[in-house]
Amino acid sequence: MRRFGGILMILGANIIVGTIAAAFWVSALDCAVAMQGGSCRAVAIQLFFRKMTSVDGLGYWMAIVAGVLVFWRGKQIRAG
Repeated sequence: MRRFGGILMILGANIIVGTIAAAFWVSALDCAVAMQGGSCRAVAIQLFFRKMTSVDGLGYWMAIVAGVLVFWRGKQIRAG
C-alpha cells in the first residue's frame, strides 16, 4: 500500500501544479488575444490573479482542492 500512497501523492501534486499552470496559460492566452502582438507579461499575471479571484476561477480552485485531497489521502495511506 505504500507504493499506492506514493502514486496518489505524485498524482495529487501533478493535479495541483497542472491546474495552476493551466489557469496561467489560459490567462496568458487571453492576454495575447487581447493585445495581438503587444507585450503582455505584467498584464498576464494580473489577469491570472483576476481569474483566480473571480467566479470563473471556481473550477480551478475545485481542481486544486481535489489535488490536495488526493495528495493528503496518499500521505495517509503511505503512513499507515
